[in-house]
Amino acid sequence: MDIATWYQSTMAGASPLPVFPTVLFALISFSLFYQRTGWREAFLLSSVAWGTAVVMITEGLSIFNLLTFAGLTVTWLVFDTIATIILLIKIRKSGFKSLKLQFPGLSRFEYFVIACIVIIVLTTGLIAVVAPPNSFDSMNYHLSRILHWIQDRNVAPFPTHNTKQVILTPGTEYDILQFMLLSGGDGLANMVEWFSFIGSIIGVSLIARELRAGPKGQLFSAAFCATIPLAILQASNSENHLSTTFWLVCFVYFFLRPFNHPDSDSSTGEIVGTGLSLGLAILSKSTAYLFAVPFVIFVVLWVCFSKERRRIGLWMFTAMLVIALNSGEFVRDYSLYKTPLGPLVASQEYGYNNEIITPASVASNIIRNLALHLSTPSVTINDRLNRMITKIHDAIGISKNDPRTTWVGSLPFSIPPISFQEGLTENTLHLLLFLGTFGYCAATLRKTPRLAFYCLALAAGFLIFCVFLKWQDWNRRLHLPLFILGCAAAGAIIAQIKPGYVSNAIVCLFFVAAIPWLVAGQPRPLIGSTNIFNVSRNQQYFAERPNAYLPYEAAVQQIEQRQVSNVGLVLGPSHYEYPLWVFLSQSQKPLPRIEDVGVDNETNVLASSGSFRSFSPDILVVTLSSIMSDNTYRLDNRIYQRVWQSSNVIALYIPEKP
Repeated sequence: MDIATWYQSTMAGASPLPVFPTVLFALISFSLFYQRTGWREAFLLSSVAWGTAVVMITEGLSIFNLLTFAGLTVTWLVFDTIATIILLIKIRKSGFKSLKLQFPGLSRFEYFVIACIVIIVLTTGLIAVVAPPNSFDSMNYHLSRILHWIQDRNVAPFPTHNTKQVILTPGTEYDILQFMLLSGGDGLANMVEWFSFIGSIIGVSLIARELRAGPKGQLFSAAFCATIPLAILQASNSENHLSTTFWLVCFVYFFLRPFNHPDSDSSTGEIVGTGLSLGLAILSKSTAYLFAVPFVIFVVLWVCFSKERRRIGLWMFTAMLVIALNSGEFVRDYSLYKTPLGPLVASQEYGYNNEIITPASVASNIIRNLALHLSTPSVTINDRLNRMITKIHDAIGISKNDPRTTWVGSLPFSIPPISFQEGLTENTLHLLLFLGTFGYCAATLRKTPRLAFYCLALAAGFLIFCVFLKWQDWNRRLHLPLFILGCAAAGAIIAQIKPGYVSNAIVCLFFVAAIPWLVAGQPRPLIGSTNIFNVSRNQQYFAERPNAYLPYEAAVQQIEQRQVSNVGLVLGPSHYEYPLWVFLSQSQKPLPRIEDVGVDNETNVLASSGSFRSFSPDILVVTLSSIMSDNTYRLDNRIYQRVWQSSNVIALYIPEKP
């Protein structure tokens, strides 16, 4: 099935039934791991097994240009068969352990906490299903690259004006690809992040257990995780922040488990899981390198200087798994950029790396990154905090908007009012909670050394982040792994507060505070005149760029009136591409082939190779104002004439007649 046949239905009409083979593998894996562990551990292990299978299948089919509906379906059925055989062998040897979700010994309040968590999860799930993916990054490159892969039947690089589509790590997009290609649309595209939200809640409760928290502390850790405003908003989109976080949560838990129980029969599985989950995290987002470094250093020291060195061979194999999962992306990056670390090139190309590293620059970044989560409802308090931070920068001799440590595309530093926008929302209460938690750990180092070292690793990850990456408004999203991992320590400590009604009140405060983001979060609100039930699906794609909706819709209507087989794109790197695919797919005609043309970056070399060499567009879609100012546009040896334009948003060009 080619993309022209596959993508004819509207996105909302995607069918979930064909997704069953990939979901079945996860269910079988869960059943297999549950035979020897608890349901929470089985959830994490089966998730890692599924994520690993996704990478293997996607990379394997891509080599042979078989990344199609049929290719995915058959391969997943093969994996299902193998997993079923292994499960049956296990059952024959040890019997079958049926699933029992029991919570013995919990108080009424703790059951109330579970109910609140479930409500948050179900509400975000409802939003994820009803609303289309509509964040700026998804419309700009996350989902666009997936459709190029489906069209090309492989995940090889392609010519593009937006190099984020080929240079950034693709792990989460591999996951979303399974649902989009099998279901026939983007109706399930948001479910990867929602699933990761659930996994993170479960995972931090397990990490809390490894930090010696009791059932109450584990439950409080889950509650704090479920109420993070940023996590709530990210749980219903199709980006990669929660999926990266989930894999990091798995990595930390799988390391802590053998560290605390080195002689356990199941520790071998956790050690292998450590490598697989770290590999998946790195493949999902390159910031995972920064946050994982302190834990990796601790693992290396522990393995080399303890009795654990008896299993150093197993740990070396685990390290190789990290490389193996990323090998396909390393090879593609090297072929295009002559370095296996494409994200490093991206950091340089887009100016993300700090240009100076001094005590003043690091202090500035620490202060400004913390300040991203200090917004309050009071303008007066925000202004006072802003003036105080300005004075601190004057004292240390560096500007709070120093271009050497501030990303060029960011807004000037300020402390704005509280935001409900998913890319700019802050986690003020959680930051205060974690600062108190870390302070407690520092003051009680001898009593709680395990908690103290865990908090130290998180603080070190934050420091590394501030040392290497420039400050920008959108760093809030990148902080998500630290916030979620920090919930494990916070829950363990808050649960110890006496009398108990104080700790209970704190948890209730976080549940109440989360409500506005749960029901009014942008760009997918449940309430208000623009809620997800009132606005059409097509219009919701442009929730963050509403002025572009009508021009894009009109442009596609113009294209549909012509006999078009090939559509060339000349788009700006910050313009929407994905909605063009969606709108064109809703036509009754076969979906035309869509490729970027006139590319002037490193991917231009790909235009003269393979099927790209013979691509000749029948019409050009242009969003660059520098081109739209002219009536003609030269592409290779052909002259294209402008035939339609909507204000300064989008224009169409067709070849001049000879």
